[in-house]
Amino acid sequence: MSAASVYPSYLTRLYELEIGLNRNVQKQMRNTEPLLQDVNTYLDPQMIMDAWLPLVGTLSHKLLVRMAVSVSLLNLLTSLIKWIAPEHRPIWWLKEYNSRYKFKGFNTGANTCDTSAGFPSSHSVTFTAFAFIFFHWLLLKLGRQCHMSKVEKCVLTHAMVSLPLILLWCGRLYFLTEFLHQCIGGSILAMAGIHFLNRNTAVLLKFSKLCAVMFVVAAGMLPLGIYFAMLHLDEDPHWSVRMAFKWCSEVTSMRHEAGPIYVLFRDYGYLLGVALSCPMLQSYKNGNNNNIYKRLPATLLLIFLNFTALQNTPKHMGRWVFLIYELVRNCVQSYTLLSIFPKICK
Repeated sequence: MSAASVYPSYLTRLYELEIGLNRNVQKQMRNTEPLLQDVNTYLDPQMIMDAWLPLVGTLSHKLLVRMAVSVSLLNLLTSLIKWIAPEHRPIWWLKEYNSRYKFKGFNTGANTCDTSAGFPSSHSVTFTAFAFIFFHWLLLKLGRQCHMSKVEKCVLTHAMVSLPLILLWCGRLYFLTEFLHQCIGGSILAMAGIHFLNRNTAVLLKFSKLCAVMFVVAAGMLPLGIYFAMLHLDEDPHWSVRMAFKWCSEVTSMRHEAGPIYVLFRDYGYLLGVALSCPMLQSYKNGNNNNIYKRLPATLLLIFLNFTALQNTPKHMGRWVFLIYELVRNCVQSYTLLSIFPKICK
């Protein structure tokens, strides 16, 4: 049996095993739907990158650098995986195969209109990376004051990350946006990426601006090659978007900002801003000189301007204007946080 035939059948069996968990979450957590909706909204990857990460970064420039570098690289990797090896979201799979399985007991009325594929969960990847780096930094600070052992700090870090993360997973299962393995896979990917980046922090921070920008430009060629490779292999590069259009209960609720191509440009833009800030070793070493009283107002102003720019995205001026605008917007945001603020907020 060929690998091409084994892979879909394996996924089908996995979906059959896990879909019952989505139904049980819907039954048991019906009364918490507003809370789960808020968790999904406020822990969205875009919200974390545009609001929570800059705000938490006001506490320490070192913390900001670690979060910005890790989240930007992991988000880009996640977007590429979603595009190269797209998986069904539960809502798509339920509606696509309802005639075969006769699914019962599901609330499919939720207006789930995500246009990217299901694996890995970008919510899980971004939140796991963001929360783990933040709580690890926080407990290192508290550990010195409370004389905690390494084991105690490790246990507390994982516990503080796990509690909100499980709630986030429940929300993704409840609204049929992801299967459990997609959530778990996203968090495992984030943790593996963080540990890899932690071991190579010194090397990454020493990258010259030219090397870092060349790396981003080279990485930017990947989607182009992948696109034509998928066409050559008779794969549909826009499969997830077509599935969303097919099964979204209210097509007008679909957001341009959630499309896979848009997300790639967003992630490349953010990473380009990080690359333009290189080398970051000196500013990282001077991170303790961060003046929170200057940095917090500047950060709040940046968040306001960034959200204003996001609300005024030129969606009706053509695809390329829309994509380049978003690339530049995210590039300016990460560059401002990492290069301009350390100079003006000493």
